[in-house]
Amino acid sequence: MIRRWLAFCLFILGLSPVSSLSAQTTLGSIQVERTPSDPTAAGIQYGWNRPSGVVQANPAGASPLLDTASFLHWVPNPLTVRHDDPNDPARHVGLGHPLVGTSWRNRPFHVGWLFGGMFGDQLIDDRISQDEGMFGGYRLGWDFDHYWGTELRLGFSNLELTDTTPLIDAGSRTSGNLFWDLNLMYYPWGDARWRPFASLGLGVGDFDFQDEALQSIRESVVTLPLSIGFKYYRHNWLAWRVSVTDQWSLAARGLNTMHNVALTVGVEVHFGGTRVSYFPYRSGQHLW
Repeated sequence: MIRRWLAFCLFILGLSPVSSLSAQTTLGSIQVERTPSDPTAAGIQYGWNRPSGVVQANPAGASPLLDTASFLHWVPNPLTVRHDDPNDPARHVGLGHPLVGTSWRNRPFHVGWLFGGMFGDQLIDDRISQDEGMFGGYRLGWDFDHYWGTELRLGFSNLELTDTTPLIDAGSRTSGNLFWDLNLMYYPWGDARWRPFASLGLGVGDFDFQDEALQSIRESVVTLPLSIGFKYYRHNWLAWRVSVTDQWSLAARGLNTMHNVALTVGVEVHFGGTRVSYFPYRSGQHLW
């Protein structure tokens, strides 16, 4: 009886199809698993929704160097980047010391102060020019994405005036300039400690001065500020900032088209948002 039972078991095992067993292929220290029951075993998954730690195989005969989808996986798509996944490969591009355990978006709002100098342009064509002077102001911003943000800025300056053809001895005069603008920020490196940026804005510039005949003039024009610079993540609530801004003012009401260039340093205090903690838990871990 025992012999018959053993013979029956061996017979059943001998009929088991080889195709029902899982096949594993080793790629270095990473294993790619394929099973016939998995219809996506021969496919590829890309983007932030790819399961963590899973490597999908290339289709038969496909070249990874010529695979468009594989290339696009490494191109950041700001419209699909998630803040709740710290392992999201699209959260940064790998440059500028990417943040680990924290994020700019944990405290997406900021208030800031700026201070520096402005190099003035010709105020009235062939009549009055602006020289160098101090420039300062305030910022209020919101990083609504790892790669994008917006910022409201108030800036003011007092620039010395020079007459091209003096009519009288007008003495020392200054132009009191006030700038309001709303800017769109772009961060090409994403969620990194060193965060270069470029911005484009739209606003209003107000110029209050006396001409060469000592007549008071106050005019407002449309401005298109263009900025480049970088931020440095000092603490989870504090950042340093350096920027160069072309305060491009469009010609109107007798004023010339101007490129008043400001070089400033500043500090930002970040607040708001939701700090998220992630597993696996590590000793000393805190909400970032």
